Formats: sequence, structure tokens, C-alpha cells
Amino acid sequence: AGPDGRRRLTADAASLDLPGTLDAAQWRLDRRGPRADRPVVGRYCRGGRAEWQRLREELPDTGRIDVRLLDSAGTARRSFGRFGPPRTWLVYEPADVSPRSFLYQIDFYLRLPPDDVPADPDPDILAALAAGCVAVLPYRYAEAFGEAAVYCDPPELLDTVRMLHGNRRALREQGQRGADFVRRHHAHELYADRVARLATF
Repeated sequence: AGPDGRRRLTADAASLDLPGTLDAAQWRLDRRGPRADRPVVGRYCRGGRAEWQRLREELPDTGRIDVRLLDSAGTARRSFGRFGPPRTWLVYEPADVSPRSFLYQIDFYLRLPPDDVPADPDPDILAALAAGCVAVLPYRYAEAFGEAAVYCDPPELLDTVRMLHGNRRALREQGQRGADFVRRHHAHELYADRVARLATF
């Protein structure tokens, strides 16, 4: 799907990537500024206990940002036990909200994967970018996304999103860069073209 995953599989750096694709128009949302007076950050959560534990360690438990998570796998309740998630988090179950409606609520889409996950375009990130969210990614994703995303380590997350949230124009322009990136590099036609080229090798 991208250069990092390809390097982990083969030494042939000349191979073609087969990027994930989506219909950007289907995900596009009307965004004219931040969603609230605090930065609203969020992500889809598809893993089990390890993912929730990592998020609890890396996301700040503070009222200075609004954290919203879509528990797509339905594992949050079991993972947190009777005490539940941090009180400043809002965790949706799959029946509560559609993926598109969830993205409409948030300003910043977070991707905080384990270090062994390839730093390639993920379908969830692409959908968030197409919806106009600002993707906040680890620095190792910069090769794949360039100016389409912003980058930080977990300790920098709070300052990163608050600074961009405070600049309405910069927030809107960053969201537009992300949406443009998806249209240019992850349209369905691009995948079809790459498959056709591979068939000629």
C-alpha cells in the first residue's frame, strides 16, 4: 500500500505501490472552522485491549481537548472494565453513530499505531482527510503524507492541536490540503492504472 510496507517486504525499491483508494466526494463534509471552543480529536478504534491501553497512555486526560472515539470493534467496555474510559473521553459504540457522522464531529483525526505497523496510508486516515479532518500522525508518516498531515509525538499532541485550532484559517487550509491529497493520490482510477501497469511486467 505504500513505501514503508514495501520496504519491509522486499529489497526491490522500484516496485509499485498499490495504494488504498476511496471516493473522496462520498466523504466530503462542509467545514468552515473548528467544531467547538476546544479542539475535538478522535479516531476509529478497531483493536482490543492493547489498543485501548496504548490510547490511555498516549492521549492526555484533560478538559483542554475533547476526545471522541468510535469503538468499531465493540471492545472498549471489556478493555476498561467497570471503571470505564477516562471521564474526559466520549466513546461511541457502532450503533451510536455512522463513520461519516463521527468524522463530522471532529477537527483532528489521530493515528497512534504501534511502532511495528507500516507508516503507509491507512483507509481510516484517507477517509478522515477526505472529510476535511486534519490528520495528526507520528513523524515517520511524513514520507507517505507530506504536507497533507501534521506530525507530532504523543507528548506534543496537546500543544500541536491547540495551536492549529486557535488559527481558524490555518486549520481550514490544512484540512483542504488533506482532502486535495486524497483526490490526487488515492482515487479509484489510480489503483486501476497501477494494476494495469503491473500486468505488463
